[in-house]
Amino acid sequence: MFERTESVKFLLRRTGQRDEKAAEALAEALGDLPLALGTSRSLHQGDWDILRGLLEAISEERNEIMRYGKPDTYPETIATTWEISVKAATKEMPESLDLLNLCAYLSPDLILRSMLVKGSEHLPDPLASVFKNDVEMDKALASLRKYSLIDFSGDGFFIHRMGAGRDSG
Repeated sequence: MFERTESVKFLLRRTGQRDEKAAEALAEALGDLPLALGTSRSLHQGDWDILRGLLEAISEERNEIMRYGKPDTYPETIATTWEISVKAATKEMPESLDLLNLCAYLSPDLILRSMLVKGSEHLPDPLASVFKNDVEMDKALASLRKYSLIDFSGDGFFIHRMGAGRDSG
């Protein structure tokens, strides 16, 4: 867990904003958890340009998540930022949700692109079509990476452990 001052500095640096009060409120809402703060780094893009907007989105998403019960594996702040990231990636590239869900059934360890391409014949469309087209596959992976849901490594990628083994949609 970060100290509050570390969280505020981190958020201001990542978002390019200067509103310390908004950054402090967001840090508090995220529980000063590095994972939640790290995930939020991608949320300031597009619809999430302002720290206050982030705080509002997190509050709304948290209320929606809590309707289904408190997450028992991860703190609710991480679950909230995860869900916001998944929704943002899906809005950008709908097939990225199918890719994320498929990867949740694989391993959080290295997933090779070549494995997905070879196995695409066993998958339904539109996901199968994504794996058969390098540009579409790059777009789906980039969408997930942009929102900190995966990290690249050579010819493969790692899904964040929070997404492994659970339905992300």
